[in-house]
Amino acid sequence: MHQSSIDKMKAFRDGYLAEFRDTPLEILDIGSRVASRDQPNYRPLFGGPAWRYTGMDIEPGENVDVSVRNPYDWEEIPSESFDVAVSGQTLEHVKFFWVTMFEIVRTLKEGGLACLIAPGAGVEHRFPVDCWRFYRDGMAALCEFTGVRPVEVYTQWKWLYYEDGSGTWRDSCVVLQKPRLTDRERRRFHERAGMQKRVLAEGAGGWTHAAPSSAVPDRRAPSAFPEMASRDIFPRLEREREEDARRRSFHLRGRLIRKGWKSLLRSFTQPLGDG
Repeated sequence: MHQSSIDKMKAFRDGYLAEFRDTPLEILDIGSRVASRDQPNYRPLFGGPAWRYTGMDIEPGENVDVSVRNPYDWEEIPSESFDVAVSGQTLEHVKFFWVTMFEIVRTLKEGGLACLIAPGAGVEHRFPVDCWRFYRDGMAALCEFTGVRPVEVYTQWKWLYYEDGSGTWRDSCVVLQKPRLTDRERRRFHERAGMQKRVLAEGAGGWTHAAPSSAVPDRRAPSAFPEMASRDIFPRLEREREEDARRRSFHLRGRLIRKGWKSLLRSFTQPLGDG
């Protein structure tokens, strides 16, 4: 997980969840597996005493609490069981990400929030495939397609300085909220989600499991979040990074100037050699 993604997810936590620090929250991280224990990941960001973080991936491994057999049908995770869903640097590796998007929304409680981050640029990095790049309009379209409300949508168009070079990925981000649905709307959502899975199961997805039904699960208690409005956290983070880069540049120039003056003074004070 690169540093610019960590910073964006931290901005989401601080911007949208800070006032709920003492509220019990179930938090799902989609695509949580890391190669080693010391590799940066989102778990430390969501370690509040009232919060419970669950790392999910399609394979068991480091930072994975639940592994699902199928990326497009998470039988292991009940519907409407999480208050918050987060995912970073995962959607670009999912061949049929729009089907997975229905699963993300399905697992969210009504009123629940999600923050999704995916690159808008960068070199190919197969894990095991690298299929997509996203812009803000694409993130908004995903929300429209799955019936959720985009709260804040952003693409990092500018190059931002990071020591690990991760500013080059120019991530796109969306903060979304699942609306409270009528019985008819819930039934329609699950019908559409089931239809997507059946189409994929019958097509070229390489899916070995049987096509799922579109049964409507029992309604669960909604999340405690009120209806959210955009808090412009990502543009604010961008401005902070630009200001930090200017400060770094100013200090670097000052150091170079001081170093140059010291070198010049030494050249005048050193005795001349025999000539």
